[in-house]
Amino acid sequence: MGGDGHRSVVVAVDVSKYRVLGTSPVGNPDLSIWGVFPLNPVAVAVDPVAHTPYVSDPTDPADGLLDTASTATPGRPALAGQLHAGMYPDAVAVDPVAKRVYVADANSDNVTVFDTSTLPKRVIATIRVGRAPSGIAVNTTTHRVFVTNLLDNTLSIIDGSSRSVIATLPVRALPYGVAADSAWNVAVVASDDAYGTTIIDTGSNTVMGTGPSGWRLCRCHRFGAPPGVRRIKRKRPGASG
Repeated sequence: MGGDGHRSVVVAVDVSKYRVLGTSPVGNPDLSIWGVFPLNPVAVAVDPVAHTPYVSDPTDPADGLLDTASTATPGRPALAGQLHAGMYPDAVAVDPVAKRVYVADANSDNVTVFDTSTLPKRVIATIRVGRAPSGIAVNTTTHRVFVTNLLDNTLSIIDGSSRSVIATLPVRALPYGVAADSAWNVAVVASDDAYGTTIIDTGSNTVMGTGPSGWRLCRCHRFGAPPGVRRIKRKRPGASG
């Protein structure tokens, strides 16, 4: 599922067949596709265990909760409710093992933590991070949370158990996206424009290296890349093989 902050639509994708199932204007009363959703969706994350998508809506100080399990019609999602998630809820991430949802608030510089094991779902912590948190990811094995701070050029690392920041690392300018690899204990931070990527060893909470866009993880040291990453060879236009 994906949100479109400009056109206010929700797109559904069948990941087993890699095809688009359909799109629906957000707020469309026609429930034949998806139902009624937040006005301006900017981010979405799914709990793969509970089959619950969480859609952030910065136009309303609440995090839209789309609960596919509670709908009366099987396979047809319905808006189950809204969760207050700060002044400008932006990025959202789910830890299905710990039953937590993390929402980054770009205006208040906080991360709101929800406990999804209870009904109603409730806020259990508000964690201060850097300026303009814009991306968030979770390592579902260590339950650590990684937050990119756009205006600080840093990455905040949160311990999900203590619900506190345990490290703040410098990364390339204008960090926006972040992804975590739970198997290798690595996080990759993508910076805006041409600033490239930063590779984080999440076991030791240290920067492994930085590089331009077009790096991939591996257990090797080649092409002058920092340990643990490898440069992707790019094909010339029209080249074969």
